[in-house]
Amino acid sequence: MPWPCALQLLTEVAAALAALHGLQPPVAHCAVHAGTVHLLRDPQPVTSEQPQAQQQQQQQQQEQLAQLSWVGPWRHAVSGTSNLCHPLLTAPEVLQQGAPFSAATDVFGLGMLMLQLAACWVPAEHDIGSAEQLSDLQHSLQLLDQHGTLLAALEQQQQWDAWQHQLPEGYWQLMSSCCSSSAGDRPSAAAALESLRAMRVVQSAGGLAALVQRIHNSTDPAEKQEVVSVLRNVAGSGDAAAVCYHGGVAALVQLLRSSEDAAVQEAAARAVASVAKGAAAGWAAVCDAGGVAALVQLMGSSTNPAVQRATAWALGSVADSCVAGQAEVCDAGGVVALVELLNSSTDAAVQRTAAGALVDVQCDYAAGQAAVCDAGGVTALVQLLGSCRDAEVQREAGWALRTVAACKAAKCDAGSIAAVVQLLSSSTDTIVQQEAAWALVIVAEGDPAGQAAVLNAGGVPALVQLLCRSTETAVQREAARALGSIAEGNATGQAAVCDAGGVRALVQLLNSSTDTVLQQEAAAALRNVADGDAACKAAVCNAGGVKALVQLLGYSTDAAVQQEAAWALVNVQCDYTAGQAAVCDAGGVTALVQLLGSCGDA
Repeated sequence: MPWPCALQLLTEVAAALAALHGLQPPVAHCAVHAGTVHLLRDPQPVTSEQPQAQQQQQQQQQEQLAQLSWVGPWRHAVSGTSNLCHPLLTAPEVLQQGAPFSAATDVFGLGMLMLQLAACWVPAEHDIGSAEQLSDLQHSLQLLDQHGTLLAALEQQQQWDAWQHQLPEGYWQLMSSCCSSSAGDRPSAAAALESLRAMRVVQSAGGLAALVQRIHNSTDPAEKQEVVSVLRNVAGSGDAAAVCYHGGVAALVQLLRSSEDAAVQEAAARAVASVAKGAAAGWAAVCDAGGVAALVQLMGSSTNPAVQRATAWALGSVADSCVAGQAEVCDAGGVVALVELLNSSTDAAVQRTAAGALVDVQCDYAAGQAAVCDAGGVTALVQLLGSCRDAEVQREAGWALRTVAACKAAKCDAGSIAAVVQLLSSSTDTIVQQEAAWALVIVAEGDPAGQAAVLNAGGVPALVQLLCRSTETAVQREAARALGSIAEGNATGQAAVCDAGGVRALVQLLNSSTDTVLQQEAAAALRNVADGDAACKAAVCNAGGVKALVQLLGYSTDAAVQQEAAWALVNVQCDYTAGQAAVCDAGGVTALVQLLGSCGDA
């Protein structure tokens, strides 16, 4: 079957699957293979170059070529029974694990259908077996045991590269992802449909090079947008390297700089993002073409939310690629632009994307964290958390705040820490409270300077008040963990927790909560407080902490909880006679002996 017809057939099958999977509830076809694809007309295209023949060909391409039925005869050299698909065409999770058919297994069937249509290009010399051998069930099962999938077996052949290059651009990448042995790695039918549509456009245009040239030659914004969307889909389907090779990145960057059409600008930014994410050298191609600077400039000049969102996403994609990508975004002023966008935009989608890009810039990159601090990012994120009620925005902003909290500059910025502490008192949103407490954990954990910064900002009283008034387990966990981080090895922090009523609040949690993680965090915080002077040990005893810890040892079966409780009892008794007596009076000796006799954890 000629490639234009093959791509049309696949597009129509993918459209049928996308429609089924888009129903509520979704419907799986469960039998996507050549036997259920019925041709409605002759797939042979018109070959004459006469104008009348060309019109006939265009009309033919608009007519439906095939339909996907529920049942049908199996017409392939690899044949199976009339009811079940051949093992080679069955998704691995169904064949090997007995998983039910699903949207993911339908997509696997689409990938195998792509392989079947490309079968005429398979090299004649290979050792996976003849058609007769592949028809044999035992031989097929042995092949799957060895390679996982039929496509993986073909990839091992020496002639693989020659075969791959004869396929349409992007075809192998999509086929490979659809045929992935992991269901979670397969694209959705809707995503596969977009990729196949892009392939059809590339095929009809005469290849990617011709398509890129249309960007340079066209003066129609709608045509430019259409072509750019195709390049984005090609890059997103795994063929970003081809887009780079044919000059697509330079053309996209030129559009970012020169186009005044918002739809074209948005499409170009999203295509750049797909290139940056879609190939190992994609981010480098974007940087070499001046793409990062163009994105930053467009972000700063545009007031269109869709363009702002697309440029922020593209900068995040470049930064997410590697450390060099993060450095490029920082050096081009991308962090400053993203922070300014957070301060100026009221669009939730823009805020979410900009905060996410700041996460990408900072992740495991100290210079990125410092850049966010220097640009006023902490204040912007805190203000966003305090004012926005969109849960997704809060999560991204909280994640960005936690990431920047590890930066030394953030720990030394008294205003930033005070703003985070203020959130604990002013916000009634549980996500904001959790994120703010988590940020203080990162600031204080294992760092005397960070502990001092939180103490000076009034963090301990705010955390204790939050612990007392919140009924959300996730918030209580982070608040208890933050108090423990502040008290760990810090005499001032230990005393501050006692003076603010933190010990009594932690003991109350131990007495009332059945959440093992919260019990562990509360016991760990008490352990750190009890590691202090006699006054701190006395505070734990007077608040009923010893009794609560002993009871926890008696009923908890969680090894981590038992360890923290036992460690806290050790610290209460160390060089403190009253603590030793309190442990004895509470039945601690018996509890510890029973724990030694029953626990197998070293």
